[in-house]
This record gives sequence, C-alpha cells and structure tokens, in this order.
Amino acid sequence: MGGTTVNERPGPSRKGDTTGSRHRGFTTTSEEYGHDVYRKLVRDRDVEAFLGRTKTFDLENKQWSLPQASSFTEQLVTSAFKIIRTVLARLVQPTQIGVERDVRNVLKDNSRHPKNEHGYDFCPHLVVRASGPSFESPTPVPGNDSAATRPGLAYINIASFVTVKHESQVGNIKEVLKEMEFHSGEIFKSQPNRLYVRSILLTEKHARLVHFDRAGIQTTPPINIHQNPATLIRLILGISSTNERLLGLDDSVQWEIVDGQKGTGTLTTTDVNGTTKAYTIVELLPVLRDSIRGRGTTCWRVQDPDTSEVFVVKDSWRPEDRPAEYEFLEHAQNIPGVAHMISYEPGRCETTQFRCSTTVGQYYNRVATRIALKSYGRPISSFTNILQVLCAIRDAIAGHQRLLGDGIRILHRDISHNNILLGLDGAPDGDRGVLIDLEMAFRSTDANPRVKVDYTIGTRLFQSISVLDSYHPMGFHPDHDYLDELESFFYVLMYILLLFRPDGSPLPSNDEGPSIVWSWGADDPETADMNKRDFYEADYAHLTALRLIQETWHPACTTLFKEFRLFVIDIISDKTTILVGADKRADRNLLQPLLSRRDSHYAQLLEIFDKAIDAIKGTATTTSVRVSGATPAAAARSGVDEMAPGQPCSAKSPCPVLKDCSRPFPPSPEAHLSPGPTPPLNHDKFPNHISDGAFCDANRS
Repeated sequence: MGGTTVNERPGPSRKGDTTGSRHRGFTTTSEEYGHDVYRKLVRDRDVEAFLGRTKTFDLENKQWSLPQASSFTEQLVTSAFKIIRTVLARLVQPTQIGVERDVRNVLKDNSRHPKNEHGYDFCPHLVVRASGPSFESPTPVPGNDSAATRPGLAYINIASFVTVKHESQVGNIKEVLKEMEFHSGEIFKSQPNRLYVRSILLTEKHARLVHFDRAGIQTTPPINIHQNPATLIRLILGISSTNERLLGLDDSVQWEIVDGQKGTGTLTTTDVNGTTKAYTIVELLPVLRDSIRGRGTTCWRVQDPDTSEVFVVKDSWRPEDRPAEYEFLEHAQNIPGVAHMISYEPGRCETTQFRCSTTVGQYYNRVATRIALKSYGRPISSFTNILQVLCAIRDAIAGHQRLLGDGIRILHRDISHNNILLGLDGAPDGDRGVLIDLEMAFRSTDANPRVKVDYTIGTRLFQSISVLDSYHPMGFHPDHDYLDELESFFYVLMYILLLFRPDGSPLPSNDEGPSIVWSWGADDPETADMNKRDFYEADYAHLTALRLIQETWHPACTTLFKEFRLFVIDIISDKTTILVGADKRADRNLLQPLLSRRDSHYAQLLEIFDKAIDAIKGTATTTSVRVSGATPAAAARSGVDEMAPGQPCSAKSPCPVLKDCSRPFPPSPEAHLSPGPTPPLNHDKFPNHISDGAFCDANRS
C-alpha cells in the first residue's frame, strides 16, 4: 500500500521541509527527562545497593570504570560492555519463561568486515540480544558471518543497542545520530510491530538516550554518568526491559516461539461488530519503506479463527492534522473497484505519548491507526497476463469515477502502481482491479470544496504535469482535480508496458523502456516535469516507447497507448489554454468549464480500455503475443496471446500518432517564471513516494 512514500503542515515552510529542518532534524528533551523517564523501573535503595557492591563503579570517587579519552576504542567498548552486563545480570529479572535479555560485544566481529555503503559498521558495537514473543533467533546465512547476521544475533532479535564513542568523536551530533538512525531503521524493518526504538549514545563521560519513532528523532542532553550513576543504570534497564510495550513494541501482535523461531502469530483488533478479537497472522505483506519517519505502513494478512475468512490489516501513522483513512473508506463502502473496510481502530497511540512533554510542537505528531480491509490480490505489477492487468487498471479507473460521485466526492491524490491491486481470481467486472490507500485523499465538502495541487503529495513518477508545476514557489497553483489523476493512470499504464513483458516478467532495469519511466521519477520536480512534457512531444523517448510496445505487446496495447496518450495531451493542452492569461486572482475554479465534462472524460477513457480488452479477448483463443526475448515455446508457456508485432517506428520516420496532434503543445502557464531554487526532497529510491506532506516519506519521509 502506498508506499512508500506530503502537505498541509504547521509552520511557515510548506514545501521542502523534508528533514524537519525547522527543528534541526531532531528535538532535545528537558534536562529532567533523561533522569525521570525510567525512574520507576528500579527503587533507589536497589540502585544504591548495586553501586555499593559492583566493581564497575568507584563509589568513593564517584567514577565508572571507563578509560579516559586517550584510550583505544576497544578498551572503551570493553569497559562499557562489562558495566552493562553487570547491570543486566543483577537488576533484570525476567518474569516469563523464554524471555531473556543479555548484552553482546560485536566490536571484533565488525572489525573483520568492511563498512557498509553508508560508511557505518554492519552492527552497533554493543547490542542487547532479546528472546520473547516478538523476537526470534536468526537463521544462519551460508557464507555470511557478519556481525549483524552471525548465528544467534541479528536485527530480528536485538532489543536495543549502545553506540560507544570517545567524547572527542561526538562534536557533530547530527553525524552520530545518522549512524544510530541507520541501525534503528534496520530494527524497524526487521521487527514489524515496532512502535519506537530507544538506544544509548555513551562516551567516557556522558550518556544520551536517543529515541526514534515515526515523528523523527528525540535525544536527551548529555548526562554526566559519573555524577548521575543511577540515571545510567535506569537507562540501561529501560532499553533492555522485558516489558515489550516499554521496549517500544506493539504487544497486540505476538508470536508463539518454538525452538527460537516464530510459530503461530496473532493480531488483536476489533471485528465488524466492534468486539476485540485475536486473528491468526497468515503473512506479513511487503511494504517498501526506506525511512523511519513517515507513515510507517505495515500490512498483515490475517484469518478469522472462527470463519476462516481472510482480511488485510493495515497499521499506519497519520499526521494528527490529516483526516484518517477510515473516514474516507466509510464514505466509500461497497463501491466496486475501491477497497472495502471491515473495521477500524481510530487512535491507538500517538508519538506524543512516547516523548518528552516539553518538546510538543517541535515535531509533527503522528497518530497510529489500524484498519481491517477485505483481502484482494497483489499489486498490479504482479500480473501474469495482458487481460488481467488491463482489466485491473480499467476497473480501478471506474472505481475512481465512483469515488467522485455525488455524496462521496473523494479525490485519491496518490494514484500509483502500488495503490492498485489485482482482484481475486474470478472477481466480477468492476472488482478486477481495486484502488487502495486513501491516506492522502481529499474529500470535497460545501465548506471546503477544493484543494490545490501540491508537488509534495503523491508518488513522483506518477504525478501529473499540473501537480509537478506547483514546484514554482511564486506561481499560480490550480486546484487538484480528477484530470490530474486520470493522467496518473496513464503513467501507471506506461509503468506496466515499459517495465514488464506481457507475461508479467520484469525487463532489466537498464533497458530502454525502464529508463524512460525512471526519468519521470526524478527527485527534482522540474526535471520530472520536463521529462514528462518531452514525452508528449514527437521526441525520441515517445518514439522509443511506441516501438517497444509494438515489438512486445498485443497490437491492442499499442492502440491503447496511442489513444490514452492523446487523451492526456488534450487534458494538458486544454488546461494550459484556459490558465494562460486568465485572471488568477478570481476566487473560483477557472477550470470548471473543462471539469463539467467529467462524465464524458471517464466514458471516453473507459471506452478506450474496453476496446483494447475486447480486441485481446477476440484473439485469445487463436493467437499469442510474442514475449520479447523469449522463444516461441516460452511464450506459449506464459499463456499470453501471440500476434505478429506491429512495424517498429524509428526516430527518423514520423510516428502515426503524431498526425492527430497537429496543434502546438501550449507552454506551461508558469513558463515565464524563474524557477528559482528547488527545495531538496531527499528521496532514496524510484518510484519516489513523497505523499506525506511538507516532509516527505523518507527521513524526511
């Protein structure tokens, strides 16, 4: 579901605030917070008794047995390890069988391996290994004995970690936090029921408690560990707690551990009647997330133990100022082509509950929401034949039209390949493709009828040209409308036609087709805008795409591509013609005359798809499309139709589609503006998912 991947946020900088720069990328707690956050974990008298007996603390001189700055890192890490090991051995008392915590020193293991691509060790020097309902022992990987994957230790069974540095190495706290963020991110990826990760930054003099959650990073000020030995003890106990909720885990998701491995798992939520019920976990559905901060979407396929019915449960973190997805889904109940909601839990928890109260307002608070949905198929990129994928896109477009109907009036605002699912086998017409992920949606009401285009919302690769144009800081930004989303459906179709073969097998990422598509997902919105505009001209990219589709796909797909492209050209041209020279100060929707043709626009586009689908059905029993790069036998095994490919269109000979596009393509209404500097978006991978407001879905988002 909508990946990964921006807008209506507090603060003066609506665009480009991708890494929380208003707050330096992290917040700092009060001085008292670090001393108080875990105060109740152990009584003062027990702390005093420990300090009086342990050899790791000199009670008379008030000094932990840590070497000074001139020592080697190995000496400092080893000394810190002994302190933590002693604290855990004497003060952590597991209350359940199979629940354990112990500290591991992996400094020597790290030294045998090169740094990772980010320049960090593959594993923190000191880690708290855990066993219990949310942890499992790693399966050894043959030939891989790195510290992070060696037998008995991996991110899947790390409760927390301690980053050990000399005082002189912590001059730039941001760099240290980046390193800690990497390791915390790996824990989030490996432990899908994580709510937050807390770890310790330790030097020979000071300690900081560093907290990571879906709102970003929080750190305490440096705490003098020699003057405050009890605080260091409590911090160690806190990040090693046997209470999984305190450790930062969602205990509504639990597993039975058998021989160190996760067995049967359960997820407890509300059923259709609002009654709390434990469902059996069938599988964890993959959702690509490269950052901690953001929606943190996690999806589970679960089964009702009484009826055996299968559902999908979606956990995510929405900004507190944004409507919840379940509100949109309530309005969209029983609409064909749109996900059907079974139940929801509105406000499970908030990031403010995990943080220092003095930092409220210094970060964007997020609210945890859980919804249960009817189970559908995989994303459309998992298709296995032409009819399947075209029918899926077609029915998703029809579902999109119904969302705009009277009484519903919902704009999706994040149409992408990940947000269209294949229908279940044998699904009726209308449900062969299903639109999901309404987290970024907008519902038009009489009080709030319109929303402006915003290049920081959506998935870059699939954003319309009108949305991309909003990167101009001083330009006129029209309303976001259904035509922007129909244009996004065109990019979804191109994603399929240029990245895959008709049997669903992917093309090499450096092939001509994928290269064209990736160019639309450029981080820089101006570059993405330019690349998309070029595709609507008679340029090399368009001609190459036409040739590739003709060579690889059914002739009906070539016709579909031509007609859909002309449909989008007409949209962009009509919009631009209306907006150029119009009075931008008018308090009205300048595009209303165009938008009044909504029904005819959908009818035209659905007819284009229906013609292609009917043409493929008509040839399905007699012919089979050639799969590029495959032998005839392989093509036959794929179950795809075979037909003679159309004649390739070279860059030197005009493409037939251009004869219908004789009118000049109007310039952008902002073409006269100086683009100015473009705020960085800090996205990591294609397609860039940035649909989370003023800070995107990467670290950002």
